[in-house]
Amino acid sequence: MILLIDVGNSNIKWAFASQEGSILRRYHAPLIPEACDETGKVLRKLVSKVTLEQITTGLHQISTEDTSIALSSVRRDVAVQLLHSFPDHHFYEAKTLKEFNGLTNSYSEPMLMGIDRWLAMVGARQLTQGQSFLVVDSGTATTLDHVNEKGLHTGGYIIPGLNTQISSLLQSTDQVKAVFDDNIMSNKLGQSTQECVVNGVLAQTLSVIESTHRALNASMPTKLLLTGGAGRVLFNQLTKYFSALKSNCEYIDELVFYGLFIMQQEDLKKN
Repeated sequence: MILLIDVGNSNIKWAFASQEGSILRRYHAPLIPEACDETGKVLRKLVSKVTLEQITTGLHQISTEDTSIALSSVRRDVAVQLLHSFPDHHFYEAKTLKEFNGLTNSYSEPMLMGIDRWLAMVGARQLTQGQSFLVVDSGTATTLDHVNEKGLHTGGYIIPGLNTQISSLLQSTDQVKAVFDDNIMSNKLGQSTQECVVNGVLAQTLSVIESTHRALNASMPTKLLLTGGAGRVLFNQLTKYFSALKSNCEYIDELVFYGLFIMQQEDLKKN
């Protein structure tokens, strides 16, 4: 059994997987929000005691001699806390590499690429089996990364996530009031401030994704894969409003977990 842990900027997700990579159970929880002590010093976001207890309880329930833990974290402080919390288990922490299983990173300094982006590409490369793809991971930020048929990461974009865009706008204006609500999101023109903000943010993000994919697909057949907390919303809207994407777009909720599993299994082969 394998415990997979994915730490993002705002949330922590974990899942228990079989040795074959099938996700058996998955969970998520927010990281502790930033706060200031009496001196005004910012306290770092960390995993709550309750979340650690939930992970530990689940780990004890499935723990066997060959149980291992694989971690993906964009937060170093959280990674250190988790490493110290499970000293008795084989622990693998994924790192962004220059090359892995035929996938080549375009960054001159690969470690500067977020591990979540890298793992999404690792998972997508395995699933698409040599096809060109554009993978979109949407959470606090929305990232777009293209990998061609030869496995070369040609580059990407990083833009604010849907909720991040809305929060940023509200913080900079006094009169605009709106809340993130994916149940009312639409690509249509809004008829209230709430609709104008939410739909405008959505339309802007959809436009970036669709135009990027269209340009890539014009030169080579390119699969569009979406993942992340807002990935389902984007997938639903893209396939609703862009007919060309209906047969060439897929939402894969566990793509980062899948990439993490692949890298952990390769590490086990070496050791």
